[in-house]
Amino acid sequence: MWEYNALLTLRRRRPAISAVLLPFSGRGGVRKARYVETLFGEEYIKLEYWWIELPSLSAADYAAGASLLGVALAALMRPGIKDPGIWTMKRGGCRWWTGPQ
Repeated sequence: MWEYNALLTLRRRRPAISAVLLPFSGRGGVRKARYVETLFGEEYIKLEYWWIELPSLSAADYAAGASLLGVALAALMRPGIKDPGIWTMKRGGCRWWTGPQ
């Protein structure tokens, strides 16, 4: 990924920001990750990027937002807590629709 990031920066002559979207895993939310290489006992940062685990984010925060990308990705996020009766947790964490209560 760092090579692609460097290529974009050189080609467009603008800074590039990298992000990894994980649609099906995680509890970590949004955090920064770092790719480093070690040479002669020294660590050299090659790339810092955003690590975004969609299921750990609240869909309610993004579904009504101004960003169309956020609205689209809200389908992969956990349901909001505005109506806790809609979703129930069963069978090892799978979400099953139970309808409004």
